[in-house]
Amino acid sequence: MKRNIKRLIRSLKFIWNHPLVKGERFRAFARYFYFHISTRIKNQERIIPFISSTKINFNRDMNGTSTNYFTYLSDFEEMLFLLHFLRSGDVFYDIGSNVGVWTLLASGVVGSNTMAIEPVPETFKKLISHMRLNNIESKVNCINIAVGAKEGFVNISSKSGALNRILLNDKNGIQVLQKPLDSIVGELIPRLIKIDVEGFEHEVLKGGNEIFLNPKLEGIIIELNGSSNKYGSSNDEIHSKICEFGFHPIQYNPIKREILLLDQFNIHGHNTIYIRDFKKIKKLMINAASYKIGKIFV
Repeated sequence: MKRNIKRLIRSLKFIWNHPLVKGERFRAFARYFYFHISTRIKNQERIIPFISSTKINFNRDMNGTSTNYFTYLSDFEEMLFLLHFLRSGDVFYDIGSNVGVWTLLASGVVGSNTMAIEPVPETFKKLISHMRLNNIESKVNCINIAVGAKEGFVNISSKSGALNRILLNDKNGIQVLQKPLDSIVGELIPRLIKIDVEGFEHEVLKGGNEIFLNPKLEGIIIELNGSSNKYGSSNDEIHSKICEFGFHPIQYNPIKREILLLDQFNIHGHNTIYIRDFKKIKKLMINAASYKIGKIFV
């Protein structure tokens, strides 16, 4: 009971402080309670409008994704960085795509070409269904594998939604094929990569030396929340590895289109944005299109 109350308070604080709903906080709260109450009464899938003309098919099992319903964009800075950074025809890699929210932004909103990689079979089915729902199958290559340092088979959890992760010793998960990123890249080198693999980020980097050193790759969005310690790594180690590839950590203000260089990874959030060329990206962001998100243009 106490855990549920703490979770509720944490969620309401997150919504209250979210930049995109400051002018409509109580409507955002209404969406939050509507989602949780309606999905418990009758857990039917329902189609919810997302950004521009894109749509997401929600149900109770998609708690992580549903935050985008309450706040429009859950990872405000990073998702708007993607929207301002990418251009139609660019290539984006969504590693740990889950049901494809980031892919919808890249291919459904901007018009970029995406490689979406999701290892959990049931989640992969939802990813495919979202591509069909939004009629962007021609722009998205969905791959049902895990990404790591070596090729082989690994165990992964399958009942934790967006928090599914690679299991090192637990045999209760499901077995999936794992490949290093360099082995699946082909000729389509991305301009931007998003990595969200619940602590397995360092293993992804180990298997992608060629792609991360390629100058065509100009940006990385990566989750650094301390969970890499489960796999014998750390935020500091991952940060150092990315810097060795020639990237620099930044904080992005999408309202002002401002980029601030950081001395280390973003300690105030779960994700950190890395870029190669500060001056080039700064100019790129200023000249990017604006998008209507909720009631504001950003």
